[in-house]
Amino acid sequence: MALSEVERFVFGGHCAHFVTAFDFADGVVEIQFRPMENNRQDGAAFVGGTFADAVILSVWTSPDETVEFPLDLIGFDSEPSGEQWRFTLFCGGVEWFWESAWPILSLPSRP
Repeated sequence: MALSEVERFVFGGHCAHFVTAFDFADGVVEIQFRPMENNRQDGAAFVGGTFADAVILSVWTSPDETVEFPLDLIGFDSEPSGEQWRFTLFCGGVEWFWESAWPILSLPSRP
């Protein structure tokens, strides 16, 4: 299956990833990812995304599953929405849907 525009940007077109953290505070969504095939202990393969000017549009959580990190990343989609972008991050038992600026990438100091 082809990667979405945001998946290509965040992952550089490489391998499947876990979501290791998702946080929304003060209008900013912050997400941390790591490759499923990560054998490095120094965290160098981890990547973070910061989505400024964010508004959470919906969050769905399965009543049958407990949400515990790391989560399998099933899909991460993006589409333009005026001057912002709309993002959907689906991780099986939880799905986040928000509108924000395009992400800024970083390498977290700690995974």
